[in-house]
Formats: sequence, C-alpha cells, structure tokens
Amino acid sequence: FVEQDRTAAAAIRGNLQAAGVEGDVLVMPAARAVKTLAAAGRRFGGVFLDPPYHHGWVDRTLVALDEAGLVHAGGWIVVEHGRDDEPAAPAETWARRDTRHYGDTRVTIFTLECADVAS
Repeated sequence: FVEQDRTAAAAIRGNLQAAGVEGDVLVMPAARAVKTLAAAGRRFGGVFLDPPYHHGWVDRTLVALDEAGLVHAGGWIVVEHGRDDEPAAPAETWARRDTRHYGDTRVTIFTLECADVAS
C-alpha cells in the first residue's frame, strides 16, 4: 500500500491487522513509491490506484507504473477517477477492459497484454 497521509496509513495498517492480512504500507508520495518499489525489484499482479482527482495524477501515475515495469505481464490496474479525468492507456501494451460509472466517480480497468511467445 502507498499512502502519503500518515493518519490514513495508520488506518490501513489497522485494517490489515483487523483482517489478519500482512502487507507493507509505504508512507510517501506515489511518485517516490514507484521509484522505491522499482529499485527494490518489486512487481505486482495487480494495482488499485486512487490518486487525487482533477490534478493530472491519473495519467502520470499510470505512465510511471508502466515505465517502472511494476506490473507483471497479464496483470491489471484498477483506477478510480473523476468523470472528467478519463485515463488513457499508459502504453500500447495496455488495454482498457471496462469503465464503470458511479455518480461522479469512474472506475476503469486496464490489463497489461502478454507478449506473444515465439515457438
């Protein structure tokens, strides 16, 4: 988990403990977390992304995740965004699978396409 706000990060830790689930919580801005995770060689099968709306963070964060190679081939990103923050696929290897509408909130799912394996 990545959360810049210390109070929110503490709530995440509490929720993880209450659920009996282990997980790391990085308390830092997302851009720094992407660099930290990439430098540590971390990769993920899926990412939930909920950046602040209306500040251009949706597309910037999607691109940063792609460029850092933090999502495995065949993995996914679920991004929550405002209705006016329609995200673009961060690269040609990403496919938009679905967008759902909940009032002013949108949730879009992208998947990272697997490269064809030559035989």
